Formats: sequence, C-alpha cells, structure tokens
Amino acid sequence: MRAVASVALASLIIVVAFGLTGCVAHPTATPTSQTPTAATVEGRSTSTPVPTTLTCEDAFPGGGSVPDARNSSPTPVRSRPPHAAGLSSEGWAGSPSSFHFPVDSASAGIAFTGADGTTYGGWKAPITIGPKTAARRVELLSPPNAALVVASAQRWASGGALAGFTARTTGPYTLSSCLDRPATFPSEILVAGPACVDLRVTNAATGESGDVHVPMYGGTCT
Repeated sequence: MRAVASVALASLIIVVAFGLTGCVAHPTATPTSQTPTAATVEGRSTSTPVPTTLTCEDAFPGGGSVPDARNSSPTPVRSRPPHAAGLSSEGWAGSPSSFHFPVDSASAGIAFTGADGTTYGGWKAPITIGPKTAARRVELLSPPNAALVVASAQRWASGGALAGFTARTTGPYTLSSCLDRPATFPSEILVAGPACVDLRVTNAATGESGDVHVPMYGGTCT
C-alpha cells in the first residue's frame, strides 16, 4: 500500500508541476498593424489611415452636399455637371478664375499646407454617383505634385479629411452607390501651382474608364 501511495503521490507532483509550467506567461506576439499615414497639420500630428473605400453610409445625408463657405466664389451652373464613367462633380468645372498663386488672400484661393510643408491651393469638388450603380474607382493621374482627397461625410465634418495629405499619396478611391438615392462624397482637389488636373474614373465591374480634366488656379486644359 505504501508503494502504491508513493507512486500516486509522485504522479500528483508531476501533474501539478506540469500545470504550473503551463501557466508561465509567454511573450505576446506583436500583431501586424496597418501602416499609418503620417501627417502634420497646424502643428498637430495624426497617424490615422484615411480609408479609400467608401460606401453609401459615408456619403452626405440625403444625397446632397453641405454648403462650404470656402467655395464662395461663383461658378457657372451647368445643366449637367462635368462627368466621367458614372461619376460627376460640379467642382470638376475647375476653380474660379480669380484663384491664383501665391495663395496670399481669401480671394486668391484656399491655402493648405501639406505634410511635406508644401503650400497647396484647394478646391472643393464633391463627387456624386447615381443610385444602384456599380462601384467606381477615381484616381489622380497628373500632375505629380497634385493631390485628390475623398472622405466620408463624418470625417470631413470632423476636420480630419485633409490632415497632412501629401502629393500622390492619396487614393485611388472606390465609391459605392446607394440603393434609393444619389450618393455624394466630400472631395478636395489640391495643386501646388497652376495645373490641369487629370482624373480617371473606372467602372469596377467592367473595367471601362473615362477621364476628366480640371483646370486649377490659372492652369488650362486642352
């Protein structure tokens, strides 16, 4: 009986020791994180990546845009706004003729400072996609020192949409439609000098595309 008890006790000690060993903390693996977009605006820094895929929930409520005092200069009202491959924007008609470089006053344009310290001139150009439309991708083709920013209405309202953009680091963006109404997404075109900004819109379902050319800050499109 003593021998049996000794064997049982030894087995119990081994089991307990094994259990304690299993409770030893192991190093926690560092999860792979998304590479953030570093940014600096007016002395503030942010590392929040800007989403490039936007859905109906990200659009302005009700299918329209909200007034923006920065775009106070009059622009011609067209029967049909400039469009390409299923997307349209009144802002694609270009910035007002009074906008120019240097952007040293409110009448000269809307000045932004990029993360690299470059001064840009901006122009608000909300983008609209019709209801029940296949997703579209919009991207900047040229010039290399321009930027296209498209964001959700919520991010736009918070002021975070233009936080620390840099040229050529924005987009392409994929925009999805709503079922029952047009979807309009906040957007801004920014240039570092007079330019014709070339944008390309692609139908995500068919691959068909179209280009739009936006004259900015005294630039001309031919």
